[in-house]
Amino acid sequence: LLDNTLKSVEKYGRGALVMNVDLTAYAGDIYVKEGTWRVVDSTGLGKLSKTSNAEDVGKVYVSDGATLEAKCTAAPVYRGKSIHVSGYGVDGNGALLVSGDITSYGSTTWGSNLVLEGDTYANSITKAYWYYNTSYYTNGGWITFNGHDFIVSGGTSSNPFVVFSRVNNTDLGRVVLTNNAILSFQGANNLTRINGNAGTIVVTPGSRINGNNWSGRMEWDVVWNTTSYLTPAKYSTVVDIPVTNKCSFHGAVDVAEILKATVSNGGGLGFFGPITGQGEIEISNTSDIPPTNQVWIANGENSFDGNVNCNNVCLMVSENGALPLTSTLQLTDCLINFTNKNYALPDITFTNTKDCVVSGGCGKWKTFIKTGSGTVDYNSSIGAEVLDLRQGVLKVFPMQQSVFAGLI
Repeated sequence: LLDNTLKSVEKYGRGALVMNVDLTAYAGDIYVKEGTWRVVDSTGLGKLSKTSNAEDVGKVYVSDGATLEAKCTAAPVYRGKSIHVSGYGVDGNGALLVSGDITSYGSTTWGSNLVLEGDTYANSITKAYWYYNTSYYTNGGWITFNGHDFIVSGGTSSNPFVVFSRVNNTDLGRVVLTNNAILSFQGANNLTRINGNAGTIVVTPGSRINGNNWSGRMEWDVVWNTTSYLTPAKYSTVVDIPVTNKCSFHGAVDVAEILKATVSNGGGLGFFGPITGQGEIEISNTSDIPPTNQVWIANGENSFDGNVNCNNVCLMVSENGALPLTSTLQLTDCLINFTNKNYALPDITFTNTKDCVVSGGCGKWKTFIKTGSGTVDYNSSIGAEVLDLRQGVLKVFPMQQSVFAGLI
């Protein structure tokens, strides 16, 4: 249908142009000015490049109001294209749209490089993973935000994964996850995959960040407006998060609902940027007994008002102010270690049925409540305004016996 005698093709009109032919001989540009360019297999965008920058083949340009649609029976792969896109597509259904009778999850890859020329809506109404800027090539590809929003919808039931491998860290915008979309991270070097301090990820109800393949440093701000779970990577050995920066947030985290996280197998999670919001943080571990999972709450400018509930983890608290006085700490079968001094700490309820440890630091709790049948080995110089021993044993080490003077 198209060959190398043409340098470009432009599509006009509100209708759909269905490309169910082999276009692998066509190396020119494709301009979707109006309507829908609908492809039904991996040849529908012309010749695909084998280089990471895809500069040796034509580009695809999707104008505001137009749609690039993959309507397939199996998840299509379009590695080797640079795709420039903006807008919400035809009738607001998506400038990038995956549809069709895909019956099992598969990987839909849109280009070696995805460039947002304006706020862009990507929609999936079938079972498909969305891979952007894949690491398929040695140098990978890039997604370039140019300061725009990238709004991703999971449709009504498909729950697609939106996988980022490499992000151009200039002029970042926002990634907005809607309708059960899941943001994931992959690649052997994903420690630096999502970087630059100007981006924001907005997680709306039903959507989530999936970290089963994520061991990276997240420098973007996050708005957590959902009750879905965050699942950091799993490791076979203890992770020293401040050293490795694995599974760590370094931008601001606004907790609007409940940020739930599960850590296991020596994995962990770190919050090194400021935490704000009225929501709650719930972190649990069901695999390691005693816990080896490091959970760091580290920023002294935290200002969240909700509870921090930890179950069977090793909670690491660094700067004074990391646990605001307006919050409440509830620990169940946890270890807690303070790495600094002079803490002013909120109320804490420590419930344990097995032996646990409080270590490091100096300062004072507002109220320390001990429940549960287990023993807490208290090797810390942090005292309390009120000490309430309801169950079990609080074993205070000899050098710290004065911290509760007058309260026992």
